[in-house]
Order: sequence, then C-alpha cells, then structure tokens
Amino acid sequence: MNPLARFNAYAHDFEKTYVDDDWGRLEPYFTEDAVYEIVGLPAFGAKSEGRDAVFAQLKDALDRFDRRCASRRLQLLRPPEIDVNTVTIHWVAFYTVPGAPEVRLEGTETASFAGDRIRHLIDTYPSDVAAAFEGWLKRHGERLRS
Repeated sequence: MNPLARFNAYAHDFEKTYVDDDWGRLEPYFTEDAVYEIVGLPAFGAKSEGRDAVFAQLKDALDRFDRRCASRRLQLLRPPEIDVNTVTIHWVAFYTVPGAPEVRLEGTETASFAGDRIRHLIDTYPSDVAAAFEGWLKRHGERLRS
C-alpha cells in the first residue's frame, strides 16, 4: 500500500463528498475504530472515536462553516511528508463570505494508516491562526449563509 496514493484518493473523494454529502463514499478509507482529532481550534470540536462519529464531526464542521461560505479554495503549502504509514500535509484554505474580508485558515493534517485505511486523522492549527480565525468568526460569523 502506498499511503500517499491512498491519501490522495481519500482527499479527492472527500471533495466529492463536500459537494454531494455522500459519506458512504468515504467508508472504505477509514477503519471502523478510526479516531479524528482537532488540535488548536475549539470552534470545530476536539476528538471523535469510531468511523460514524468521525464522519459526523467532519460533516458538522462542513455544515457549520464551509458550506455556509460563498467560496472555498484549498492549497497545499509544500509537498506531503511520508513516514512509513503516515502522511502529513500542510495546507491553507481561503473562504469568502459576502460583506466580509476573505478568511485564511492554515493547518496540518496527519493521517496514520492501518493497511489501506486511515486509523487516526489529526488536524492541527497553530495558535495564531486559530486566534485570527476565531476573531474573524466573532466579527463576521453572522454573515455566513444559513
């Protein structure tokens, strides 16, 4: 198993799920006992355990923020890092909301695999990025589409 190829396939299918909300598409990418953690950004939760709970947390974050923005653009900041069964990506996302300045959210995602499935997914946000994002939410969150 090539963890980078598998992660890229997951990321591609995640973007499809972002559009159509078909979470069943992602089941083959996660173990049943998968864990998802968000470190440094309390607005989006902390930790979920079990594939269904992971999907519920991911969906909640998309529903509460990403899908309420007018646009969302993702970009890798540098090439992925691979260490045996772990892939780490450094990314930035740009969101637009009418009447508000573009918001930039930067983080690191680390996926640890058991075979060809993600067992542990961690999104980490630097404290300065989290503070700026949470400040943006306080100032402009009411502009998010419902």
